[in-house]
Amino acid sequence: MYRKVNLKTLTVTFAALLAWVIIFKSIDSSSGDSTLPGILVSLENKQVNTIRIFPRSLNGEAVTLVKSGDTWNVKQGDKTYEADATSIEPLITQLDGLKPLRLAAKNDERWSKYEVTDSLATRVVLENNGSELANVYIGKFSYLQPKNAMPQQNPYMRQQQGTMNTYVRLADEKEVYAVEGFLGMSFNRDAKAFRKKTLTSLNKDAITKVTFTYPADSSFVLSKQNNVWMIDGLQADSTAVDKYLRGITNLKSSSFTEKTFTSATHKISIEGDNMSPVNVDAVLTEDKSLLVSNQNSAVFEESMNNNFNKLFTSKTALY
Repeated sequence: MYRKVNLKTLTVTFAALLAWVIIFKSIDSSSGDSTLPGILVSLENKQVNTIRIFPRSLNGEAVTLVKSGDTWNVKQGDKTYEADATSIEPLITQLDGLKPLRLAAKNDERWSKYEVTDSLATRVVLENNGSELANVYIGKFSYLQPKNAMPQQNPYMRQQQGTMNTYVRLADEKEVYAVEGFLGMSFNRDAKAFRKKTLTSLNKDAITKVTFTYPADSSFVLSKQNNVWMIDGLQADSTAVDKYLRGITNLKSSSFTEKTFTSATHKISIEGDNMSPVNVDAVLTEDKSLLVSNQNSAVFEESMNNNFNKLFTSKTALY
């Protein structure tokens, strides 16, 4: 009889303890979640027209992106260049609505570990007409292997993906948070990464005339007459012309140079229906070519085998 009572007492006691542990864990968990902000950066539909980036790779030298109307420019030091809007808009999207995954540190004692100090982080400031909208320190990147990851036995099985996290800190706060993604790849870059790389941007089907201006007497005109491509009164090879035009409609380069030139050795002018003429000037320097387009103020220096040969074709190649 005593053993039955004792067993019953132990069971009740154990159940009570278990319930207490569950309740405590629940309260502790909900308390932790309530201290985690839902969103770290919220632009609240305010337009960002200035982005100041202090990349770690540049030791604090600023790269400033400024929007005027629909055009972005990038500044570094005393230089200002045309910027590529398609490389800038995603920066704003990445930060707006930035959500923390977890709290990594509550004070500055672990800032160095997560690389969110002034000297170790990449700092990003978003502004609207001089008013600060966000000020974020982007720190260390980490990659977490998937839980219970197993060696891949079957090559046809879908492999588990790990998680990429970046540690960040808001400028006016001490807390460090882990967020999803590799933010450093987007922001820890110099001005060159944001510059406009366009050499030509054309609608192939709108082109009706291409004028090639070459040294000596090698210049010629390719023109479309009654839907037939002609060169100096002779019919060109339509397949060769189509291949050439496809090859020049969307040329880009990242081989920027501070060199300039005033007298071109080679010129091309591309005209067509409902389009402004696109002009590209070039000069040859030994095995290199300098190119500049009226679609971009940048001067590019690259091998002749790249965009130069694509643009400045020979007459015989089109017959």
